[in-house]
Amino acid sequence: MHTIIPPITGIHRTPPPYMQIADYYRELISTGALRDGDRLPTVADLAETWKCSPGTAHKALRQLRAERLINTRRQGSTVRGWAA
Repeated sequence: MHTIIPPITGIHRTPPPYMQIADYYRELISTGALRDGDRLPTVADLAETWKCSPGTAHKALRQLRAERLINTRRQGSTVRGWAA
C-alpha cells in the first residue's frame, strides 16, 4: 500500500508524535481504507516511514491496541475494525 504519510509536526500544542501516527491509522480504519485483517507496518517500518524512534512507533501501536482497533501477535499487527 502506497499512501502519502503526513510529516510529524513539532509545533506547540499539537498531539505528540505517537498520537499523530495513531490518528492517521485510526482514520484509515474508520474510513475503510484499512479493513479487518489488514496488516499494519512493523514498528521498524513505522519508525522509518514516520522518521521517529521505534519507541514512538511502538507507542502508537499500543494506543491503537488499547482502543481495540488492532490485534498484535508475533507475526505483526492486524486491523480489528470498529465493530470488534
